[in-house]
Amino acid sequence: MSAIKKPAAKKTKWIDNPDEALRCLSPDGDRDEWFTRLAAYKDAGGTFEGAKSWSQLSDKYDEANFTATWDSIKPGAVKAATLYFQAKERKYRPRPVEDAPATPARAMTSPAAPAPTPGATSNPAGGLLPVGLTVLPPGGIEPKKPGTMDYQNITVYLYRNAAGELVKAQVRIPITYTDAERARAEEEGSELKNKTFRKFYAACPDADTAPLTWEGLQLRRCWAEGEKNLRAGDFAFDLGYGKGRRPDPLYRENDLAAMAPDAVLYCVEGEKDADNLAALGYNVTCHKAAGGAIADPEKWRPFAATGRRVVIIRDNDAPGEGYASKAAAAMREAGARVRVFTPPGVPEHGDFSDWLEELRRREPTLSPADVRKRIEAWEPEPIKAIGKSTGTLYREGLAEGPNDPNELIKDRFLCKGGICLFSAETGTGKSSLIMQMAHYFALGLPTLGFVPKRPLRTLVIQTENDGRDILDELQGITALMDQKDKLASSDIDAAFDGKVSVVSDCFKTGQDFCSWLDAELNAAEVKPDLIIIDPLFAFAGCDLMRPVEATAFLRNGLFPVIQKHKVGVILVHHMNKPQNQGNNQTGIKTAFKFAGATEIINLARCSFTLEDDPAAERGCFILRAGKRGQRLGWDVQRVKWGENGIYWEVNKDPLPECPDKAAQDKRKREENEGIMADRARAVAELLLPGEALTQTLLQSRMTGKGFPGTTKTQLDIIQKGIDLGLIIQRPPDPNKSESGKGVRFMLERAPEPPPDPDPEEAP
Repeated sequence: MSAIKKPAAKKTKWIDNPDEALRCLSPDGDRDEWFTRLAAYKDAGGTFEGAKSWSQLSDKYDEANFTATWDSIKPGAVKAATLYFQAKERKYRPRPVEDAPATPARAMTSPAAPAPTPGATSNPAGGLLPVGLTVLPPGGIEPKKPGTMDYQNITVYLYRNAAGELVKAQVRIPITYTDAERARAEEEGSELKNKTFRKFYAACPDADTAPLTWEGLQLRRCWAEGEKNLRAGDFAFDLGYGKGRRPDPLYRENDLAAMAPDAVLYCVEGEKDADNLAALGYNVTCHKAAGGAIADPEKWRPFAATGRRVVIIRDNDAPGEGYASKAAAAMREAGARVRVFTPPGVPEHGDFSDWLEELRRREPTLSPADVRKRIEAWEPEPIKAIGKSTGTLYREGLAEGPNDPNELIKDRFLCKGGICLFSAETGTGKSSLIMQMAHYFALGLPTLGFVPKRPLRTLVIQTENDGRDILDELQGITALMDQKDKLASSDIDAAFDGKVSVVSDCFKTGQDFCSWLDAELNAAEVKPDLIIIDPLFAFAGCDLMRPVEATAFLRNGLFPVIQKHKVGVILVHHMNKPQNQGNNQTGIKTAFKFAGATEIINLARCSFTLEDDPAAERGCFILRAGKRGQRLGWDVQRVKWGENGIYWEVNKDPLPECPDKAAQDKRKREENEGIMADRARAVAELLLPGEALTQTLLQSRMTGKGFPGTTKTQLDIIQKGIDLGLIIQRPPDPNKSESGKGVRFMLERAPEPPPDPDPEEAP
């Protein structure tokens, strides 16, 4: 028996409609684009009336130009495929053959007013279709997307301003779908839902629009005809014409005007939600304005200027969250105190009306008062603020008590999550100093003026010292603890027993170093309290002279790691060049003694420096407290190398006597005066007896004889000779041909004083 053949599945056939395709395109492009679409429409069988109606949607429309252009288009100038190709890019789809109209598609002309066809009077949101208002089908205008507009199940929302004047009526018409449209959607992998409302607001084209009247005001029909950013599915009746129409009010604005100053204002996304809340006795409006935009802050100002509390109930989807966030910003700008939340139990993509419908379905006997209790039982999310309030910080600090649990070096000189910058010249012994600090800190003991809060675990990450160098440092520290500080052997052993560890084999730099340090701290069973990085240059992996690169390593790389793991860091760094400038420098000045951009010290919480002691012999240094140094209780410490090992100790040797600076200055001045007098006498001897020279000629003679060549020095010597009476300065004598351009005075040698008389020859 042969197998029974199943009939082949019937394929859906589609047919294109040039009017529908053209309506998906905008006539507002440049002339070439407009002409191309017009010619393609004509090749597809489009009519003069359809092309004219479409072109009239543009502000550039000119009757004479349009007619001449249409008549000039030759058949086939642009193929119809161009029209359908561009239209499909804008979501145009052909219709199934079985749904295609039996008669040719009608042109897109604005319809003459047919006999009124009243819409349904019921409004799902609780309102009624206003008396005297009729909703008219658009006469051949079909939705650009699949579906049919259901004019028997409409909703109408009235927009009145604060004075109660009607400004706009928003009419929404649901979309229904045929089985063929659903089949096609299934083939394309999409889903169609009945009663999907398309929302838009737009101004109506002026041409051939049938005016309607309502409550003594003129209305105009408007629909999504040829506008690329509008969607079919709604009618909006605007009271006004074009761009000059009155601004749209907030929804239910006439009710808001009567609110008490302390009343709470509720805001929702759509009019249906607003009407449902208002029916329960709440002050409510919509936060979405015409076209889906958020209402301007100025519209909220009359209702928010008193600091009104506003509760925004957002839809449970990403667009709803975005709208609510923008609305909250606008209301806060107007002066309101705003909270935003989604009601608990609202389904995904649902809103307040969905929540209310589900509640009444499950509990149909609930009264409005019961529903209000459910709403008031919601716990809105707390107001979001940037950072912590000072009150919170104050209370948290008091709760911790007087002792800071994050303190590492007293008195809060360095804490967990902070960076200390230690800078010194090359060859001073930075590495041995920080190694000594680490081992004394391991016992909780002070050293060189630094007092740890408690015994600390320290990790030293270094690259400049090999194993033998480190051994020498450790032997020196042992000698210091044993011979100088007289520590017990058990204490010395404890300092070296796991409290200080050294990493010498890390060669990573930059962000790689930061990632490595983060991973090591994550894996560590016991984390250090303090990390010493010696030196900073070895691990930065960037040009620390450039602020951008220094910031990238320190602030964006290293700082987040130490904040995450709550450890303190000492960065061992270099100075650019010797800084021997005496002992009168302050900590603030010395804080900036390092190589690199100021971003290094800006990020550091504290700092200290080590410099040569100019008043002492080799091996003696000045330890200066820099940033936050006042917390250490000292500004300057005199320190020196150990006598019998590599260690550091406080220098208690008396300072050498300093000579009297005033006496030194006086002696120096006297020496200079003597030198100048000798030079003045030598210059006077350059002038021959009875000879007079200009200043310029005398300077030339001085230069030839090897006197100092600078003009200022030569003039100082000449003036010294005049002051001592060795040189005479007089006006030029015209009788001696001494006058001339630029000659103001002449210089001549003073006559020798007469010899003292011989006492024996005196009468």
